[in-house]
Amino acid sequence: MNTIKLLPSFVRQFSLWFLSKNPHLVKQNMGTVGLTAIGMFGNRGGWGIDLPIHTLGIVVGGITERPALVDGRIEAHEYLSITLNFDHDILDGAPAARFTQLLSELIESGYGLYESEAGVVAAAQSSVST
Repeated sequence: MNTIKLLPSFVRQFSLWFLSKNPHLVKQNMGTVGLTAIGMFGNRGGWGIDLPIHTLGIVVGGITERPALVDGRIEAHEYLSITLNFDHDILDGAPAARFTQLLSELIESGYGLYESEAGVVAAAQSSVST
């Protein structure tokens, strides 16, 4: 990695430009999903803007407490801010919307936090496929 820093700036810039023009090289060297968490440095919610480098970019913001209407009563609930960025040259809007719905259901259910998770995933996938 240190040898790259020794190259002149225009050589590094040309290399990154060339890499970004070939989807196979991008996938091989940078992957297809970018994930960053900006909410871990504060105690406020917020949205992030992701650079469109990957097929899917996820920016996890902070958790805030906001009022919510539950059974006719206003209660305080925690909300997580997440920004999803899809490359529509590669991915159509319908599968992206289904993925977003499934991701939302898995996060709301606490998937991955408990040992018995098979039923949660099956229920979430069946509700998204219908």
